[in-house]
Amino acid sequence: MKTRHLVLMLCLFSLLATYSTFAQEEEGPSVLDEVNWFVGPTTGNMRNIAQIDVPTGYVFAEGKDTQKLMEAMQNPLTNAEIGFFAPDNLQWFMVFEYDDSGYVKDDEKDELDANAMLKAIQDGTKAGNKTRRKRGWPELHVEGWYQPPRYNEQTNNLEWATRLFSEGEETI
Repeated sequence: MKTRHLVLMLCLFSLLATYSTFAQEEEGPSVLDEVNWFVGPTTGNMRNIAQIDVPTGYVFAEGKDTQKLMEAMQNPLTNAEIGFFAPDNLQWFMVFEYDDSGYVKDDEKDELDANAMLKAIQDGTKAGNKTRRKRGWPELHVEGWYQPPRYNEQTNNLEWATRLFSEGEETI
């Protein structure tokens, strides 16, 4: 039996990186003011691909607003961004991306190659650093797994988190 899976990539970043980026903006409205925030309790819609329950004390932004936020935080866009989720103080955040990578056989879920996945992420980040350098942005380095890949039996999703560093500081 084959099951279609959403690949939701989670990226957690530090409060300092978020606030320092927005603090460096020129005078005028902040990108935070330009975002159409969905304030919990509510449901966030990710391009009719997935939904997320946004509890009280949290905020959500849809794909285009997520791209605005990523650009403002000096992150190259993947054009796969479908949602941004964070506590309302923006102490940390998650970015959801969708990759229609096809089907995964249910019997292959226990045969994940974490090393190969990490190498692919690191290679993609190296390529992204070329764009960062051209734009005068600090480079990002993937040092390893914060949470190694695992298949979530309840949601039928592959989940992971990487350890990231930028300018010598861990951004998770």
